[in-house]
Amino acid sequence: MRLFTVLCFSFVFVSLAYGMLPEVMQWGSQYPSTSARALGMGNSDFLDPSPAGTLINPALLGLSDNGLCFSLSGGVYRMTERRSVKVYDSFGSAMGESETAFNDLIDMFCSSAAVSVKGVEWLPASLAISAGFRRPNTFDYDYHRINRNDYYVKTGEESLEISGGINELGTSLAFSPTETFTFGLGFSYSFGSRNQRWEETFSDPVIPDVLEEINTDISSASIRGGLLVDVFDRVSILAGVEKPMFYEISGDEETDVSFPIKLTIGGIYVPGNQLRTRFSGGAYWSSDNTAELDGVSLELKNSWGVSAGVEHFFPGGPAGRFGFRYDRSPQSQSLDAISFTAGIGTAVAEN
Repeated sequence: MRLFTVLCFSFVFVSLAYGMLPEVMQWGSQYPSTSARALGMGNSDFLDPSPAGTLINPALLGLSDNGLCFSLSGGVYRMTERRSVKVYDSFGSAMGESETAFNDLIDMFCSSAAVSVKGVEWLPASLAISAGFRRPNTFDYDYHRINRNDYYVKTGEESLEISGGINELGTSLAFSPTETFTFGLGFSYSFGSRNQRWEETFSDPVIPDVLEEINTDISSASIRGGLLVDVFDRVSILAGVEKPMFYEISGDEETDVSFPIKLTIGGIYVPGNQLRTRFSGGAYWSSDNTAELDGVSLELKNSWGVSAGVEHFFPGGPAGRFGFRYDRSPQSQSLDAISFTAGIGTAVAEN
């Protein structure tokens, strides 16, 4: 049995996004990808053949290395937010802008820890399995601002603190009847919490201050299916489907959310040159207009997104990665998000 010990370090150089705050506050923000490799290539976990990637797309087990493989990913997440208001003089003329809020959130996290097994003596040659942990979402968000009127007179203060996140335990199984086709099936169970504290104080003593706290527990389960087709030994086509079985919120709020099916398709192209360049690209579609909260429609729109990435191995050096991603919001077009990613990585050891 071969044991692979491959460590990959990656740093994101550029990441641009806009308009995601309302969705972050409701459903949580996605941490950077399950692995540093996926993050550098357009934040696409669906096309990452690491053990952690196989939890999201079980068909990727057809591309994973033989033997016992481990993957561990984590990092530092930073969010910066600035808000400002226009300032007017006593005659009502605009004098400029003044900053009313500056939020800088830094959070260390573990994205995933997973293991995959393939091509070992005690496992049939056509089978491969994986299991592990992911943290797909976080609710961490802190915001504080000083409320002022048009003449820059302080009227009060407002603060919002949200904490918590989702933890996921998953397992995947893949069957490869031939060298061309791989069929995968996965299951995951998620649990976590969301805690919110909102406080608003007023300079006018006549107006009562406001304090609201909401603490909830979240549990859910999902099934995933995947198909891998190898074409000409250089091109791999992947397709996947994900269906949440249930999503329950308990505690101060008791609700059941019905999430829709998500379909994904993508491809990986390896030209075969000595530098081992790899291209990947994919797209997803989710029927969010069918999402319901306690049987009542959430009135969302269908969402979709695309991603693309390239990985290039330099002679005797590290791998460089670049990527692009676009996500269409199910709430409003003004909340669409676009990001550009870049990273470097290196294999420390392989035995």
